[in-house]
This record gives sequence, structure tokens and C-alpha cells, in this order.
Amino acid sequence: MSKPKVYVKWCSDGETAGKGDVAIVVDVLRACTTVITAFSMGARRCKVTTEVGQARQIARRRKAILIGERNNKRIAGFDFGNSPGQLQREKIDGATIVFTSTNFPHALAAAAEAIHILLGALVNLSAVCQAVHTLAINSKTNIGLVLAGEPSERHAKEDYYFAGRAARLLAKTCALDRSARKAVAEVGKCSEQEMISCSVHARELEEDSFGQDVRHAFMVDAFNIVPRLANGWLTVA
Repeated sequence: MSKPKVYVKWCSDGETAGKGDVAIVVDVLRACTTVITAFSMGARRCKVTTEVGQARQIARRRKAILIGERNNKRIAGFDFGNSPGQLQREKIDGATIVFTSTNFPHALAAAAEAIHILLGALVNLSAVCQAVHTLAINSKTNIGLVLAGEPSERHAKEDYYFAGRAARLLAKTCALDRSARKAVAEVGKCSEQEMISCSVHARELEEDSFGQDVRHAFMVDAFNIVPRLANGWLTVA
């Protein structure tokens, strides 16, 4: 294979990363941004679950910090909600984290057939693109951008924005399929601020007093951190 091929998949449409490919799982608002921020504060590892009860059980066993949301709100009894702006370094540093949210665990599951699974958000855009390219070259395989949001003209604009910017970076050394080329074209049609204003989720967060999280999520390349899933846990090298 001369060049890795980059493609975009929407997990909410039942799409998945190709078997044996390398995948970036993307949930800009807010799960991936929150988890990446937690690792920047010194978190040791992170377990992602779909069920609240399961998260509580694992946290009790592992003496872990609980982070999660339902309907944008912190789950009762959890240490933190799915809010990068509310994380506290003194509690996160050195801790094991158990995380659950509405969409993100399902996006991770949609990448289950990939040989390498990385977390991507705008806050680690360049770092995750460099990492996924190296893995794809070494593995002689393709790159899937697996988006957690809903694929429509109004929803998950932030995830699609990531896909477009990532594909544009990767296009220097990779081939883009039709879905990736379309994402690049969409990114070129509007500014970052216009993309935010088009996002239903961003507006919902603003209305719920999480505007700080939206601004945090759009701090492009704030971190040189790339969480990877291995043996059921997210860690960083």
C-alpha cells in the first residue's frame, strides 16, 4: 500500500472503523476534550463504560475518580461532570478515572475492530494526526476518523470540523476518500466561529452555562497528548 487512505465514519449511523485499520475516535464536545484534559493534569489511566452502575462498581474496586454526564449534567454522586473546565488538578493528578457519557462509549465501540484506537479532539489535533499517521505507515493500513455525534447539517458540526481539519493535515502524506474530501471542503466554507455557531450541541452547552467548555474545546493544539486504548484502558505513553 503506497499511502494510507483516510475516511470518515459516523458511529450514530451504525458505521464502524475498518477491521485492522487505525482509528481516531472523536467527540469534541465534550468527552474526548475532557479525557485529554484529565491526562494533561496527570491522570494515570481511564476506563470508559456505557452504564452508570458499571462505572460506580469499577470506581469502588479501583478507588477511582468518577467523571460523567447524562443530558449534559453531572451524574449524581460523580466527582466531576463531563466538563474539562471543572476538572481539578489536585484531584486528577495520579488518579485512575472511570468515565461515562451519552455518546462517547458507543464511538469507542464503533472502533473496536481497529488495531490501534486513539482519542482525537481539536485540543490535540496535530499530535493525534502525527501519531495516527506513524501507526498507519508502520502497520500498512488505513485511517478511520470515527465521529461520535449525529450526522446532519445541524448536529455535531464540531466533530465534522475536526474531521475536516484532520483530513486536511493528513492529506499531505495520505490519500483521502470521498468522505474525507467532503469534510475538508466543508471546513473551507466557514470560519471556526461560524462552525461553533452552527453546532446545536455548542448552543445547548452555552444555554446550560457550559460556554467555558465550548471555548476550551476549540483551543486547537493546546495539548501534545494522545490517549490510546489498550487492554480496555485509555493511557498515554
